[in-house]
Amino acid sequence: MGIAEHSIVALRIFGDDLVPTEVTTLVGCEPTASYAKGDTRVGRKTGQRYIEKTGSWRLSAADRRPEDIPAQVTEILSKLPRIQRCGVS
Repeated sequence: MGIAEHSIVALRIFGDDLVPTEVTTLVGCEPTASYAKGDTRVGRKTGQRYIEKTGSWRLSAADRRPEDIPAQVTEILSKLPRIQRCGVS
């Protein structure tokens, strides 16, 4: 298998009852994107309106060229101060 041209690692949390602001408070960092179930969003490429079918909270690392997955995981974990205090590394 060859090396990928680029990669994007993300921490994604989903749930019908998910309240994005509660997740933000729990993990101690702002998401890259978040939606509650029933929220309306507009597609970047198409401009179409979508109704979110479930809640989501996402934190993405920067796009890496060439691929560097370990660096992206480290980047995401470094943004989570409450996780770091728990001794997860």
